[in-house]
Amino acid sequence: QDPTTLKSFMSSSWSCLSTEQDNGITSRLSHVMCVDIEQGLRLLHEVDVSILPHLRSFVEQHLMRLATYVVEALSHGGRCFFVGSGSSGRIALNLVGFWNDKCRKHTLSSSYTNRIVGVIAGGVKAFIRAEEGIEDSEVQGHKSLEMYNLTPKDVVFLLSASGSAMFNVGAGNYCRSVGCKTVYLMHVSTAPAHIERWLDSTNKQQQQQQQ
Repeated sequence: QDPTTLKSFMSSSWSCLSTEQDNGITSRLSHVMCVDIEQGLRLLHEVDVSILPHLRSFVEQHLMRLATYVVEALSHGGRCFFVGSGSSGRIALNLVGFWNDKCRKHTLSSSYTNRIVGVIAGGVKAFIRAEEGIEDSEVQGHKSLEMYNLTPKDVVFLLSASGSAMFNVGAGNYCRSVGCKTVYLMHVSTAPAHIERWLDSTNKQQQQQQQ
């Protein structure tokens, strides 16, 4: 398929996502910060606070199930991967740093050090400066996990604010090929059309494998 056509289609499917819309509270943030930094920070804080009820709801509904996936993987010799592009990839690496720091401080957890792995599109250097084009590449997403030789014992969390990163699709396709549990975390109520189709096909294949 022509890359220009694909890019145009993907851009149009992103335009309706909540993550791509202006936030009414901070729509003039740049101007406000230039005039009154304290007021600008208040606006940012207001947006942050508005997220808390949704985060609380997510924790109540899903946290235990997701934690169980991680515990099962680590208990059976598997690993836990966090994968993302841009800011989501930086969160992935930060989660790994947080985990390893906790392991070093807790002797009972020392055997689990480095069992949590972070993957960012473009490699670790992209933590400082993103590499253009990588996050839109399924091939690069596939390669990023292939080097770790995943097994069905592993669990992978794909992170994306809009859910639109094709890098994650490539990573997810590799996960599907080896049969490891995969969770796609995004910050939109409805996934982009191309991701929704991919999720549907993935779920159907997993159901067929279980039958």
